[in-house]
Amino acid sequence: MASPARLSGLQRQVLALYRSVLREAARKDRSAASNRNDGGEYFLVLLSTDKCPSSPPGDATTTSYARSEFRKKAASIPRNDFRTIEHMIRWGQKQIKLLRMPGVSFVGSPNARRSV
Repeated sequence: MASPARLSGLQRQVLALYRSVLREAARKDRSAASNRNDGGEYFLVLLSTDKCPSSPPGDATTTSYARSEFRKKAASIPRNDFRTIEHMIRWGQKQIKLLRMPGVSFVGSPNARRSV
């Protein structure tokens, strides 16, 4: 059996960012579900883009939004455009910082809002 291909440092950074984004998004989804039961504030929309067509109708979770946006941005950048990839990694880390703020309970498009 052949050994798996070694990942470059940039590839490892992208995968680490993706895992962090999904982890934080899942954490926000869990906290939003518990807030909804408490009657607290449910939404704070940080990013205002249209709902991604790849997510199923009615699927308005932070995790699904984060996954679809990450994949959409990844598909739009050529693999050998290192400067843009590094820029997007830094941008993604800033977005994770925003997502970790206690006042943020949901990230997604305004069209994805559900009634509380």
